[in-house]
Amino acid sequence: MREMYRKLDHSRWLRFYTFYNWTYGPARDDFARQHPMLCPYEELNPEQKRERDAAWELLSCLATDTFL
Repeated sequence: MREMYRKLDHSRWLRFYTFYNWTYGPARDDFARQHPMLCPYEELNPEQKRERDAAWELLSCLATDTFL
């Protein structure tokens, strides 16, 4: 399930950055609008795949009311 959420979130993230004319670059460069994670999900390293897991865990806690 976690892998599915990661893929969905990466797809959402890619659409957002692509919409604002960002492209792939070896390092993040805000001025040039380049980001190293603008690639297919399968090409991300394990650390990049886990980058936004905290947000999904927070949503899970809120949905089950275990946050408080």
